[in-house]
Amino acid sequence: MPSFLLADLPDHLRERSRVYSERPPSEAPETDQGQLIVYWMRNAVRSDENPALDVAIHLANRLSLPLLVYHGLSQHYRYASDRHHTFIMQGAADVQRQFQKLNISYAFHLATPQDSDKHLVTLANRAAAIVTEDMPVDPARRFTNALARQAKTPVVCVDSACVAPMQLVGKAHTRAFQFRKATKKLYAERLTAAWPQLDLAVEPYDHQLLSFEPIDFSCEQIADLVARCEIDHSVGPVVDTIGGSEAGYARWERARSSALSRNAARKAQAA
Repeated sequence: MPSFLLADLPDHLRERSRVYSERPPSEAPETDQGQLIVYWMRNAVRSDENPALDVAIHLANRLSLPLLVYHGLSQHYRYASDRHHTFIMQGAADVQRQFQKLNISYAFHLATPQDSDKHLVTLANRAAAIVTEDMPVDPARRFTNALARQAKTPVVCVDSACVAPMQLVGKAHTRAFQFRKATKKLYAERLTAAWPQLDLAVEPYDHQLLSFEPIDFSCEQIADLVARCEIDHSVGPVVDTIGGSEAGYARWERARSSALSRNAARKAQAA
């Protein structure tokens, strides 16, 4: 992969990014032949403070290409059920609304018995680069390896979860105290720092060019979508635990305003 794709990233993004796979020049398409940048969203299902999304936006601007956020849901992951499917699609509906406000193309593909094609591979082979979250554990690592084997374009992984970027830690630590000691300075420098807000417009990708019809959650009932899938329908959703960043922030605000204060009071009484 041409090194300039990552070289121009801001420091706070470059320290989180790595080239996961690159094709030899004989196999990879020329950069100027790529039709788009694809952000394969999996774990960081949010539009704010999302390093992988920010890297994808930077690359799209750097190469003057449209951006597509692709988010897919398989029928064949472990423990696939109504509970998991519902929670994931609630988050997808949430982030779809957020991207509509930002004018960012977002396409959610729901695998069903009628359509379980590998649309991500099709997109990857049209793209100048694929960006996704860096999650070096299974099953996410296994899925990334599978895409890297099949795609004819570079894959860039971005740490979108850790306060201290994994690449700066240097090695795996088997003891918690060792990890805390090794990352103390990294945490101190980053924990309270505000995440830089992007001021970059990005060209949306034309949905008419997709090989599938993306789900429009404003027109669909999630329960109806779940019913179409070949998954375990005996495990129902948890009605009082809703997926998505909006519900997550609401839970955090409730915890911060009530649960944490009660916890402090209980500790004071115990002392």
